Amino acid sequence: MIKFYTSTIMILILTLGIACNKETKETQDVVQETEISGFLTEHSFGSSTGLENAEMNIKFWKKKLASSPESMTYHSKLASAYASRFSIIKDINDLQKADSLYTVAFNLAGGKNVDNLQAMGHLAITRHKFTEAQQWGLKALEVGDKKTASHKLLFDALMERGDYELAKKHLSKLENKNSFAYLIRLSKYKDHEGNLDSALHYMERAKKRIGHNHTLRAWSESNLGDMYGHANHIQKSYDSYMQVLHDEQTGASWLHSLEGIAWIAYAHDDNADLARQILTYVDDRIQSPGVKLKLAEIAEYQNKPLKKEQYLQAFLEEAGKPVYQGMYDAKLIEIAATEMSNYDRAKKLVAEELRNRPNPSTYNLKALNYLEMGKAEKALEIIESKVKDRTYEPVPVLNMARVYKANGMFEKAQEYFEEALLAGYELGPVTVNNIKNELEQM
Repeated sequence: MIKFYTSTIMILILTLGIACNKETKETQDVVQETEISGFLTEHSFGSSTGLENAEMNIKFWKKKLASSPESMTYHSKLASAYASRFSIIKDINDLQKADSLYTVAFNLAGGKNVDNLQAMGHLAITRHKFTEAQQWGLKALEVGDKKTASHKLLFDALMERGDYELAKKHLSKLENKNSFAYLIRLSKYKDHEGNLDSALHYMERAKKRIGHNHTLRAWSESNLGDMYGHANHIQKSYDSYMQVLHDEQTGASWLHSLEGIAWIAYAHDDNADLARQILTYVDDRIQSPGVKLKLAEIAEYQNKPLKKEQYLQAFLEEAGKPVYQGMYDAKLIEIAATEMSNYDRAKKLVAEELRNRPNPSTYNLKALNYLEMGKAEKALEIIESKVKDRTYEPVPVLNMARVYKANGMFEKAQEYFEEALLAGYELGPVTVNNIKNELEQM
């Protein structure tokens, strides 16, 4: 998110009702239903994502492993195949199988194979085990081979853990400053600093370095789609997502792009019905529960409280299963604090999340729980020491505004509410309306 300081634009937004206004529509629709409907088929999903290839790879490496059960290479190859399928359909059982296979490969190699150590580190990131990922990266560095890949792994893990300076040091170890791997990580670091224009610049440069790798090209385009949206370049965002839908072997990026298009339909076009149709298509094809939260928000926007509750309960039932091992803790904390008033549950989950991911966003959740409990001073202490000037993401910015307001610091509250409102597209219409109500009450 870009860091803004002026409120001139805000005055225009509040006066004219530009941001996500349900009554007036001053912009053209971006999402064309006729253009999208052709992609919402089973054939498109199977062929465009590469799921069919992922299934064939699993069968192939299963057969190879059966013929040579002591092969470290075959264990690793089958683990990678399961991880690839997980990226598409999000079946948590695939991650478990991959983890078990990599563990066997680790033991067969005596813990000294750097490729295996790095693979286990990347899998740990996928499982949101960021402390574990950091440990695997450090072990890989100790082995001494392929250090560049280990530095990349450590950068990724440390950024999630909020150790930004150390992450930057590992990034500096990458010698080729024009490589795809370096540029996408520099983009991520610039985004962390609140410099979205610079982040976009480096991601656009990275895309030019890909060549003919369909999966990487789709990943870059879908990430650019997200970033253009955050920068309020909605047509560019849509065009990037559409590039992915027209490509092949796109992996996880195909359904991700459909989700992005659904968000444009909802948050920009005010076409909640189309957004729900697209998200339902995505939800029916993946086994992780995350999409249900977007469906719940659309239900709230359409004033369907029973439907919202159904989606929330479905999310909670699935995300709370032990098999996910904390992958959805951040969302579970937010729901426990704001929807269920279960502050003890939120407090317990925050403690677990801080051990794994002690970054400003997690501390923001800790402050949010205190705020919902009515302990505004405690919440203020946390955001002042752990969140402020450490992240420019819109959700923490919004929660900082609420904390300042609860502590009677109305000038600061207004500044942060206005900054959050500039990210109205990213936050969505429900949150935008809540922010406007907060501002009107001040």
